[in-house]
Amino acid sequence: MERQSSHLGRLIGRLATGEQGVALVVVLIVIVGLTALGTATYLLSVVRHGRVVDVKKDVAGVATGDGGIEEARYRLNTAIPGHLTDSSVPPNVNWGLYIKPPSGTAVTSGSAVAEAADPSFQSGYTQVASLQNHANFYWVKIHHKREGDAIPGEYVDGNPGASGQVIYYGYYSSSVTSPVQFTLGALTTTTTKHKPMKVVISYGEEKAGVMAELAYTPGFPIPAALYAEDVVNVNGTSPSVDGRDIELPVGSRSPVPCVVTPGTYDENGNPTMDPDPPGPIQGSPIVVDIAAMVEMLKYDATVLTDDTDDDAPVIQTSTAANPGIYYIKKTTVQGIRYNNVTGYGILMVEGDLALGGGFNWYGVVLVTGNIDMNGGGGGINFHGACLAGGQATLNGGIDFNYNSLWATDTPFNGSPKIIKWREL
Repeated sequence: MERQSSHLGRLIGRLATGEQGVALVVVLIVIVGLTALGTATYLLSVVRHGRVVDVKKDVAGVATGDGGIEEARYRLNTAIPGHLTDSSVPPNVNWGLYIKPPSGTAVTSGSAVAEAADPSFQSGYTQVASLQNHANFYWVKIHHKREGDAIPGEYVDGNPGASGQVIYYGYYSSSVTSPVQFTLGALTTTTTKHKPMKVVISYGEEKAGVMAELAYTPGFPIPAALYAEDVVNVNGTSPSVDGRDIELPVGSRSPVPCVVTPGTYDENGNPTMDPDPPGPIQGSPIVVDIAAMVEMLKYDATVLTDDTDDDAPVIQTSTAANPGIYYIKKTTVQGIRYNNVTGYGILMVEGDLALGGGFNWYGVVLVTGNIDMNGGGGGINFHGACLAGGQATLNGGIDFNYNSLWATDTPFNGSPKIIKWREL
């Protein structure tokens, strides 16, 4: 028995100290390593699976939040009767509202539903039901953009001594020719075109969501019934350009000059130019960036084609109740010419434009190049304003009547545009 135990001990010793022992130790180390690797892989898989679920929830929440932003834009559309708006004059800095699920009841501050809908729930905001057929997909909060929502340098502060003011988008003086963000005050005037901006926060699933800043197209700075950056040539006695606002009663009108040009004004004959004084203004310091205006609006426009087809039927689908926005770029040698057309809204031409008799427009005509008007056979009639980036030539029966309704208001009704967007 002792000899057997001794033999077994020597065998174990050889295994532990010999080549076979090294192999055993290596095998054990490999087994332990594989076990640790398998455990780590499993745990990593669990974490990754959870992250995939989180990512899916984030994506779904953001997509749902975007849906809420689009409903807000639709509900804020100024061309729709009953659109959401702050009716206070001036705008109420504390105005705000929620778009809630259609089946939901009014929510009170401090409730679990309020916390789930918006971590910073505002009990004073009006709650309106969503127009979409959903149960709990999104809550949308809308309020005026205020100074606290802006980043430094993002806006012109018209009243530095005040805080928390409403921020507007548009033109704060007649010398500003591109829309900017600003607050009202010493540097601003209420007579220029501008509208309060909106901040919209839309929460989707798992409180994932998006924030968007919205701005209405404020209209254009209209320096005159007829503006041309280059020479203005008026020939004969028939043309008439009237900057008095025919939309408003006499005594309540806020007229604009009949003609303004940074270039020269050349008159051959005895046309009618009102108001006079000041009459036509040449050498003006006002330079309007018409190309930038066209660029800003053309993506919302019906695109017309410069070819042999007649665009008149398309344009004439617009009405006083439903004005259109039209964009056309000169691509042919003969160029763009319209006559015997009646249209409403905004007509934008990238290039030169020629007009003949029977052209009637209610709204604004923007031409980046030259505009040549020959008003025989029914004449040319403008009810609004016309701005050209080149020369303007007027011959024959032409009747310009500045109309503030059509020059600055009606054509620009619509949904606000997204100018900033980010995930929450």
